[in-house]
Amino acid sequence: MDRNIQKIRKKTKIFGNAFMKVFKDNYDDVDEFLNLKYGRSKYNVLDVYTKKDTEDILILYVHGGGWISMDKELYKPALLYLANRGYMVFNINYRLAPEHSIDNMEKDIIHAMKFALKYSNKSKIFLMGDSAGAHLVSLVTNKLFMNKYKDSSLKDYIVGNGLFYGVFDLSIVRATHFHDIDIYLSSIVKKNKDKVIYSPISYVNKDIPNTFIASGEIDKLNIESKNYYEKLKENNVNVEAIFYPKSVISAHHSFLNYYKSYACEDSLNKMIDFLHNI
Repeated sequence: MDRNIQKIRKKTKIFGNAFMKVFKDNYDDVDEFLNLKYGRSKYNVLDVYTKKDTEDILILYVHGGGWISMDKELYKPALLYLANRGYMVFNINYRLAPEHSIDNMEKDIIHAMKFALKYSNKSKIFLMGDSAGAHLVSLVTNKLFMNKYKDSSLKDYIVGNGLFYGVFDLSIVRATHFHDIDIYLSSIVKKNKDKVIYSPISYVNKDIPNTFIASGEIDKLNIESKNYYEKLKENNVNVEAIFYPKSVISAHHSFLNYYKSYACEDSLNKMIDFLHNI
């Protein structure tokens, strides 16, 4: 494996261990069901955070990490917050690049959706993700609503997307000069046409469900969220976006990992308001 990828994975693991040590919140009313299998791969595990009484809509979360690193554990604090607000939350791991392709990741998300719907006995699902996770969530959603899969019936259950500082157009993302973007992109793009095939913006259509977007101007990838927002508006999709100005320092990339920062809490609360209006 590429040494740069190994370094990134090691770095994120160290960050994750340090981050979880300072997480002190305890939600007594939230039950946790950990490492449930939803597919055949050893990476196909998820956690469920839930109260006894929950909203009609379930949330399925897909973590970021440039398609090559990180895992569900780093998002537990923010997602427990959502569970404490009354949502049944499914927090998934999935197969990563370069060992696995975007196609595999798409399949994992679809399997996780089927598991979550059956497990919860609910009929409404809100797909949420950050960075590479936002890319995967929007890619699967948009392709479902364009009937690009053999079975696109899952689209009938999707009520919306929550997309945090995502990547939506692989053909221009290199120009953002986001740190390590060449490493991330080369792990999933093998041919030039892949930049189009695996870009969510390529599949934007008028039938895409309610979409919430959050990003900060301080983030080099912010232009990706802004362009995607404009594309959705052009197609008359119901979309709400919050773009934090540069003065909001906490709205840097990966702010959902910094639980209790202003950008993290404010964006989650705004997304909850958005969900209440769906």
